[in-house]
Amino acid sequence: VQCALAEKYLADKGCEGKAPYSHNKSTTYHADSCEALFVPYGTGFLLAYLSNDTVRIGGNPGLTIPNVMFGEAIYMADFFSTAPIDGILGLAYPTIAADKVVPVLDVANRDGLLDVFEFGVYLSNKPGGVGSEITIGGRDPARFTGPIVWCDIIVPSYYLTGMEALFVNGKQVHKCLLDYCPTVIDTGTSILAFPPYIGDPLLKAIGKVNQDCSNVASLPNISFSLGGLTGGQEFTLEPEFYVLRGEVAPGKFECQLGIEVSLALTPLTILGDVFLRKFYSVYDRVNNRVGLAKAVHD
Repeated sequence: VQCALAEKYLADKGCEGKAPYSHNKSTTYHADSCEALFVPYGTGFLLAYLSNDTVRIGGNPGLTIPNVMFGEAIYMADFFSTAPIDGILGLAYPTIAADKVVPVLDVANRDGLLDVFEFGVYLSNKPGGVGSEITIGGRDPARFTGPIVWCDIIVPSYYLTGMEALFVNGKQVHKCLLDYCPTVIDTGTSILAFPPYIGDPLLKAIGKVNQDCSNVASLPNISFSLGGLTGGQEFTLEPEFYVLRGEVAPGKFECQLGIEVSLALTPLTILGDVFLRKFYSVYDRVNNRVGLAKAVHD
């Protein structure tokens, strides 16, 4: 599941090892405009054509959404081949939808199929875990604790809010000049990503992460003051969240920072899965806001 794009893409061809969509096997498919879609990514692109079918999400009884326009992929960039996905379910705003395709969440809301025009996301904090979940048309109170803190959506496109400042162990390392730095809360990005003028002082303050993970416990906490136009609250990440730990052999682990700095991101900061593993997130389309609360992990 990815929240940064606004269409649903299902692999039709050229995706070895995937579970492909075949409209020839569908009784509810009908051709759309046959118009080509070209969607660029940071590491490649996707080429597709428009189709229309019924989308079913979940089970018992789940959610059935008829007449959803989506892209059938005829070419997908190489990086998709190693990603453990069969397609992309985009849940962002229609304003960034390629070819003005109506996103599946908006179709469901338009047709009166949702109890509430929102969705909630829980990400497991276990390596290789399968417990992550998305709740369409509401939120799952069992997945978070404490109050939900709401962040304003500044521009309805991505889930774009504002960060006022960035701290390391309580010391401010960056203060946003124009009241806030535009910040995207994005389940489709696995790390934290910053432009250099924000990320470089952050990395300097954090210091080196030993590859053998020996100093992770002594690394500092980092905090973000979020809230958008109405001012924010600090959200703190401990090193266990922002350091990525991978098992390279039985009982042997390697660590690296889950943080990237790129000039190409300017002026955006992206809070991806590194951030969202700690905080349950609610995407409220009625009030144009994102809610964050401490996730409850098994």
